[in-house]
Amino acid sequence: MRSTRLFFIVLVAGFPMLCAGAETPAELKALVKSCDKGVAKDCEAAAAYYARGDGVPRDPGKVAGLLKKACEKGSQQSCFDVAEKHLSGEGLSRDPEKAIALLAQACDGGVPAACIRIGVLYADGKETAKDLRRAAEWFGKACEAKIGAGCSSLATMLYEGRGIDRDVARAATLDERACSLGDPDGCAKLSVLLRTGQGVTRDLPRAAATAKTACDTGSPLGCYQLGVAFQLGEGIGKDLSQAAALYSKACDAKLATACYGLGVMARDAIGVPRDLPRAAALFETSCAAGNAAGCVDRAVLLVSGRGVARDVPGALSHYQDGCTRGDTRGCVLLALVHQEGTLVARDVFRAGELFRQACLAKDLQGCSGYARLMAAGEAGNDDALGKLDALLQRTCEGGIAADCRLLGRAAATGRFGSKNAAEARKRYQQACEGGDTEGCYDLGVVLLADVSPKGKGDAIGAFKKACAGGNQKACVEVKRLDR
Repeated sequence: MRSTRLFFIVLVAGFPMLCAGAETPAELKALVKSCDKGVAKDCEAAAAYYARGDGVPRDPGKVAGLLKKACEKGSQQSCFDVAEKHLSGEGLSRDPEKAIALLAQACDGGVPAACIRIGVLYADGKETAKDLRRAAEWFGKACEAKIGAGCSSLATMLYEGRGIDRDVARAATLDERACSLGDPDGCAKLSVLLRTGQGVTRDLPRAAATAKTACDTGSPLGCYQLGVAFQLGEGIGKDLSQAAALYSKACDAKLATACYGLGVMARDAIGVPRDLPRAAALFETSCAAGNAAGCVDRAVLLVSGRGVARDVPGALSHYQDGCTRGDTRGCVLLALVHQEGTLVARDVFRAGELFRQACLAKDLQGCSGYARLMAAGEAGNDDALGKLDALLQRTCEGGIAADCRLLGRAAATGRFGSKNAAEARKRYQQACEGGDTEGCYDLGVVLLADVSPKGKGDAIGAFKKACAGGNQKACVEVKRLDR
């Protein structure tokens, strides 16, 4: 959500007659006198005088006092400015509750920026008790007043389901309205929805055009989304150099995702020369800005010493950061380190914790890792994950070929019940087709039990596939059977 930053300098915008150097202390006295008679605009003009320190010392207290008078005489913009001073403590005592009351008055009095400001205060919960439903209500008021930032902020809450029911379709409608009102963030978020088809019909050309509008009007996210469109050739001609340039622009604006994307391009030589030191630096930048993937990819380089000095403790710390921030690759890779015991002392309990965390986040590699610990007797059944047979079926059907082989061996030996040769053959077949050479070898052994010529031929085919994948036992069988 974009924070609303308002500066007192806007006070002078409505007073073109107060040009630099045109006023004198005598004119200030006249303004103060007029203010005392109830002319709100002259209170504001006098306040601007003291704010600038033009011919008189700058005086925050007098500025605040004059603005309070203007507010009392009906200037809602001044009420807004007094509220800001109660929040900052500049010239007035800090009083967030009084500030909110004044902002509400200003919002109702036709100052839409005040509506957004209250929404931000309730959403942040720093100056008053956090109340997301009330934040949504105030953002809605700003949106009704045709303030794009209000529509965009409410759309974000609806998309994320923060404090209110999630409604992606309504979020898309509000982002579209925000974009039409000139809000760059609304355009950027709309481009994401158009590209992914969330809440709206997927429209890649329109997504790219909307991202361009957002980028051209100052949204780093818009530039990043346009870069994605160029990189993938979605809705626009594929242009990797343009993608890299747009990622760089968004990264310079501190968008962590863009720094990560540019790091991947530099690491993998996608549209730019391979530059591992630059990739490592970009991953670190994205990680420091909160991007979980950047932490994990930085860790991988630190472990290998590619593009950066090898640093195992640093790598482990980055794996953990990535895992904590939601990139389950970090959990799995760190679990493997603890399981293997080559970089640190072996700790299967810690490995199990990390595999379990990844599995609960629906990472099949995490589920597979935990299942293998269970199969080895190094972890027990887990109520949240299920028993070993169910967990292996889940990972096998999810595409982890080695776990299909484990299921095949369990069926062949009756580990989970009675022996089932047909089930064993089915699982070995899945494993082999998925590229698991041990699975191909086991399939060959099963097929060889069929003494028919076809059985022998199929067995040789399975052994050859295993041999081609580097399985030496299978190579021996191929030589023996080909005689």
